[in-house]
Amino acid sequence: MLKQPTRYPELANAQLQPRYSGIATFFRTPLADQLSEVDIGILGIPFDGGATHRPGARHGPRAVREQSTLVRRYNQATGIGPFDLARVGDLGDAWVEQPFELTGALSEIESVLTAIVKARIVPLSVG
Repeated sequence: MLKQPTRYPELANAQLQPRYSGIATFFRTPLADQLSEVDIGILGIPFDGGATHRPGARHGPRAVREQSTLVRRYNQATGIGPFDLARVGDLGDAWVEQPFELTGALSEIESVLTAIVKARIVPLSVG
């Protein structure tokens, strides 16, 4: 973090920062650099190679990240804080090097998800 809060140190936690600030991650969870820091990993899959007539699904993960900043930390009805129950992190995107070759692209996405599962992380993919 470039700026360390001096008056409100609790704002160092991205979940407590204003929703309009910072880089958008899924549900304002931390961007996970190390797989060992995550129990549930949210992975963007910006790919629309299998879509017909209307490309654009590749922009889905970015749009979901933006909209998910509006999600509250606690469920108002139950009082449960899902992010208190597990270490949830944004794993970034499964960048596809072969977006125009469907079989190769799907193999790339599969290999990323396989690595996540091998790290004993529950994956949640968006895209």
